Amino acid sequence: MMAANFSIQTTIMKSFVQSAFKYFFPGAITLILCIAMAHGAMAQCVDTIAPVYSNSCSHDYFESISASGIGVSSTISIGGVTTCAGTDINDFATEGITAPSGTTVTLNIIRQTGYAAYLSVYIDWANTGSYTSGDLAGSMISIPMGTSDTTYSFNVPTTGVVMGTNLHMRLMLSEDMTGAPCTATYGQTYDFFFIAGSGCTVPVLTFNPSSHDTVSNCAGGTGVSITATGAGTGGTFTWAPAAGLSTTTGSTVIANPLTTTVYSVTGTSIYTITGTTTGSCSATYLDTVTVISTGMPADTIYYTGPYTFCYGDTAFFTGTTGPGYSYMWFDNGTWIHDTHNHFYATTSGSYSLVINAYGCIDTSAAVVLTVNPLPAPVITFSGTTFYAGNFYTSYQWFDNGTVISGATTDSLMATANGYYNVLVTDTNGCSDTATTYMLGNLGVNTIKSASGISIYPNPANSVINIVSGINVKAVLTGIEGGVIMEQNNARKMDISHLSAGIYFIELYDDNGSRIAVQKVIKN
Repeated sequence: MMAANFSIQTTIMKSFVQSAFKYFFPGAITLILCIAMAHGAMAQCVDTIAPVYSNSCSHDYFESISASGIGVSSTISIGGVTTCAGTDINDFATEGITAPSGTTVTLNIIRQTGYAAYLSVYIDWANTGSYTSGDLAGSMISIPMGTSDTTYSFNVPTTGVVMGTNLHMRLMLSEDMTGAPCTATYGQTYDFFFIAGSGCTVPVLTFNPSSHDTVSNCAGGTGVSITATGAGTGGTFTWAPAAGLSTTTGSTVIANPLTTTVYSVTGTSIYTITGTTTGSCSATYLDTVTVISTGMPADTIYYTGPYTFCYGDTAFFTGTTGPGYSYMWFDNGTWIHDTHNHFYATTSGSYSLVINAYGCIDTSAAVVLTVNPLPAPVITFSGTTFYAGNFYTSYQWFDNGTVISGATTDSLMATANGYYNVLVTDTNGCSDTATTYMLGNLGVNTIKSASGISIYPNPANSVINIVSGINVKAVLTGIEGGVIMEQNNARKMDISHLSAGIYFIELYDDNGSRIAVQKVIKN
């Protein structure tokens, strides 16, 4: 254990002596020194000369090397390599990377698939002529056996870096059979230059309207103004696609496309590499412009009819759907306080729909509905015969809820006591039934109804007349059955104070038998 410690201390001392010796005696032979760490899993070479591996790179070598990142440019042209060209390849004079300080550089590397290996990158940031432990760019990575594609990323420091000149950069690939990276049995190094840029700020663009917002440009409009900022002094902007744009350059464009379009803008910041040339770094962002390019279709309201129907039926309207649509339904120009994309109409009217989509407003053509009232048949009884009025197109009589076969005229002769009703259909095709007439004593009703019973007018507005050959008691009830008024020896009933609606008049003889019931409509 003591011997191992002494060996490491001696190696470190040799590194210091060698570094001093190299600067004072440039022609001297430089030794390769490594500091072994983490049980042999890491070693850092402290010299610009590549390690000489004990064997060759026949098992592991670089097939392809490229660089990417915001503001990163590269002249590295390593690609399509099919054989090992040597363990130490130096392209420092011709190939390398230029990247702004503060940015992230990603190396995309393909190696000859072989054994498990280590990959590390050193850059002589301070341009001292040798690598130190602080020159390890990023972290050394371990590549599993059988893996060929690898990425290696590192950040360009903002301090302690010599800007605008070629700095030595070394890529080390070594198998981990005996150690890494300097003490490996097999491996390869590749030397390039690295130029750190000065003063470049990768643009962070902002938008008006905000990035990724949806804005409107109604059909026939003047377009939507989009402004990007953040490229800095002298920075440029490039917009795409060109369709619908007033220009593809500049910080402000007018977007007036024919269809919904997603526009992207690339902002490029300009900077100067100290003592050399002008460079740039850029970033691309997306801004969305949603355009309502045409008016709403003529059939904004979907309805298949019928346009005329009877009271109690319903028309179901639906509106065109689309992103961002809001709805307002109108009847004869008056908003009916419905904001759904569908609507149920039960009364006559002229219905239209207003759709608002991102501020673009369109009104549908009106749909006109005619809702006919239901017939209001009233059964009267005289002698032995029921009457329903002769102004309907069809009749069907019922006794105790059962169809009376053949009873399809406006009158019916009663043959027995029971509950009689009639279903009528008017000229509009609308049908309804009368209030059921209870016949309790056919003989009594025949005698008492000899002179007939008549209640009119119906519908009525103020006074209802009651005509009967006998004295009758009239009882007026609501549709729910509650008694509203009673009148003995009834001849007239004043209903002017009642609300419009449906009521019933029941007539009773002196014995208290109900002899007639009639539905009355109050206008």
